Amino acid sequence: MPECKRDATVAQEAAVGRMLRRIPDVTKVVFIPKKEALWRTHLLNPTIPVSQLPTNPLPDEWVVTLTSEEDNAKVGKAICASRYAGVQPCRGLPGSSGATWDTLTPRIRARLG
Repeated sequence: MPECKRDATVAQEAAVGRMLRRIPDVTKVVFIPKKEALWRTHLLNPTIPVSQLPTNPLPDEWVVTLTSEEDNAKVGKAICASRYAGVQPCRGLPGSSGATWDTLTPRIRARLG
């Protein structure tokens, strides 16, 4: 990812997963490797020429499901404030880097560097 100097290590990714599972109101934590994210992107929009990309621009990420969408901002901000090693820095706005969330689903994406 452009914001990160290097990718997260396997140990950092595993540690982030363990920490995310300990957060109150978290019901599910799923790891999405960047290769799978690229494949999913192609399935959703076959017109994207993923085979012609020089590198995979997508990050590995943890998708965190919460008990309700009302918890999104609170938990998202807590993930940003925790500054987990390997997680992209948050820029303070949902939809940028780091932990991202919206108000439509009870999910947060913690993007790994």
